[in-house]
Amino acid sequence: MALNRKQTALGAILGLSFVSIVAYVSLREQPDTKRIVAPSWAQAGFTGSMVPTFQGGERYLIAATPFQDVKEGDVIVIWWEAQAKNVVHRVISIKRDGDGRATAFVTKGDANAIRDPYLCTPENYVGRAVWPSKSEESPNGGVLLRF
Repeated sequence: MALNRKQTALGAILGLSFVSIVAYVSLREQPDTKRIVAPSWAQAGFTGSMVPTFQGGERYLIAATPFQDVKEGDVIVIWWEAQAKNVVHRVISIKRDGDGRATAFVTKGDANAIRDPYLCTPENYVGRAVWPSKSEESPNGGVLLRF
């Protein structure tokens, strides 16, 4: 049985609505007081620890990058249980096991003089901060807009 134009249009609208809802749920902004789940949007705090990368208040995308794919120099999101907050800092070194697999990241805020007092492990790793959402080029060549 062939579909008429109304049925085809209704199917397209329902399909786009479903995709929009899934995108909204998976990329919604989440509060800083509970562990974020990647992928998601988040907002940098105003602590100054990541100046000049983040001035404070920028929104950024947290990518669900596997722990083993993180490299020195990447900016990552860590769930710091003791402070009940998400921390966005740069990986300055990687601890590895005898097989060369990453076991922990040593991190530091770009503007901080010393490294963080905790290690990032697979248990408290959230994801990689991909880019701030300013009006600048994204790593993928598109233009990002400030929200």
